[in-house]
Amino acid sequence: MKKSILKMLAVMCLSAATLISCASTSGMADANAIPPADQVVKANGLIIKGASEDPNLLAKNDTMSVTVDMPNPQYFEFSNWTKIRMMADLLDNLGLHNELSNAQKIKLMNHLFDKLPKNFENGVVREVYLGQFFKKGTKAAKNLQIRMMALTAGPDATIKSEKVLIILANAINTKNGVNRDSGAFVNLDANSTIVAVYNKKLLTDANNCNAADLNKIDTAELAGFDRILTAQAFLQDEDLSNDIKAHNICTAIMNDEKEIPAMRITAMLLEFDYRISKEDVAGAEALWAKIIDYCPNVPGNMTPENLEASNGEALYLLKACLNK
Repeated sequence: MKKSILKMLAVMCLSAATLISCASTSGMADANAIPPADQVVKANGLIIKGASEDPNLLAKNDTMSVTVDMPNPQYFEFSNWTKIRMMADLLDNLGLHNELSNAQKIKLMNHLFDKLPKNFENGVVREVYLGQFFKKGTKAAKNLQIRMMALTAGPDATIKSEKVLIILANAINTKNGVNRDSGAFVNLDANSTIVAVYNKKLLTDANNCNAADLNKIDTAELAGFDRILTAQAFLQDEDLSNDIKAHNICTAIMNDEKEIPAMRITAMLLEFDYRISKEDVAGAEALWAKIIDYCPNVPGNMTPENLEASNGEALYLLKACLNK
């Protein structure tokens, strides 16, 4: 799926003019002024939202977005679980789990997914900026730029969908993660990219749309680390009904005192994700306390600080979604 979209539509996404360049709003904020948080300005067919109208004025890790102002917009309806797991994928790809605070992650999530027009015909409908991500270049050039491209897949598409959403950042992949020196848009494979399929409020990475094969697996026959990999796959695929299988696998592992600590804590973390997906705040909070209590038994980097940054964020994101 990713390859076919690359052949058909990558040019549209990569050669799109930066939306903010078309804004040319009057009354740009003074460089020394402190603009209010998340002001909204409409100008030249665009909706500019953030602490500033000008990406040159973005502080480190601050966020702004520029969205096409459509007549009679119809918006994507995203489930809370969709936004949380897409944020996890994005933060993984960009190496931002430990760099952003939970408040900054919530703000980035909102700028990415709130009131995103759905009835847009195949193009970049929104650009989101994260301030001072790169090390080199002018101040604006140091910003991470994320393009949100909505498109309709053709009738011959391998995976059926209401829409396809490409989330494309100007960060270039390397074998050690993304290049933080400078950014550019090259192509969907070189850049940090998520190609996601949208159906019934759920976004699923196109690489994880494999529920038909997963549902054929006899989980009783699984052993060793295959149980963990399969449970994770159930939680990542496009079929919410099979998530209960992940729950059953994980609870069996985490409650087995003979299991090695690394396996048990991984199962606990996946079970935590399951409870987040079900919006079980109390259950997630109780399990998180057990995870933090148990992690000293696990060798390596599963410290409370690392776990809080890379996994515990999901609980904060869920609470933010529920409190909106």
